Amino acid sequence: MLATGLHPAFMHTRWLRAKLRLLRPVVETGFESLLLLRLCAEEALASGPAKRPLTIGEITTNWGPELRDTLLARYEIRQEEAIEAFGSTREAWLDEDEAGWLAANSFYDGALGALRATLAAEGGAKVYIVTTKQAKFASRLLSSQKIDVQDEYIFGLGSGTKADMLFTLRQRHPEATLRFVEDKAETIRSVANDPRLFSLGLYFAEWGYSTPEQAALAASMPRVHILANAEDLATALELDG
Repeated sequence: MLATGLHPAFMHTRWLRAKLRLLRPVVETGFESLLLLRLCAEEALASGPAKRPLTIGEITTNWGPELRDTLLARYEIRQEEAIEAFGSTREAWLDEDEAGWLAANSFYDGALGALRATLAAEGGAKVYIVTTKQAKFASRLLSSQKIDVQDEYIFGLGSGTKADMLFTLRQRHPEATLRFVEDKAETIRSVANDPRLFSLGLYFAEWGYSTPEQAALAASMPRVHILANAEDLATALELDG
């Protein structure tokens, strides 16, 4: 027993939960959480006087396709298998405890109000959900908040990169004003650098799962507007803004 009266395994669990929460901003697709979970857990259990776990900064700085592929190879699992494992576990949680799952998935402060106002505005504004989450889960979350977004307006995992999804929308609405709101700086950078998407308005939501480093990266891009709060988001979504 530790001096706190808590079993060491529980202390590892608390530490792991806190570390994964801080690492959440690097996650683009849900399955990456599994890789981070195993990496952090193994390092915690193997740490000692001669070895320390990687810090938040070290993991964040190095996180990307190369490290993801390295971990997939180390754990002998294909990306498709990791995606399936993550999705099936989430689906089982939903089937067994829908209220618990919904409670664990919160929305950015004020985002729902801004979304509802945009959907209700006169003028026929269209709202598309462009996400790396599987479409059925995004739809379930929206439905739980009494927000009805038809399936054809949700581009989820399997639809391609976000840049590709946005290009599809650009082709679908060649004359429309398109505004893309994103909370991951690396993603908005890839969109900003895509010549197919130079006509899009780009907005970075810096509250929620953002970090000071991500906010600084987004602020360094001339095309990107920074949204500091829900009021900024509502203004960005105004039809005549």
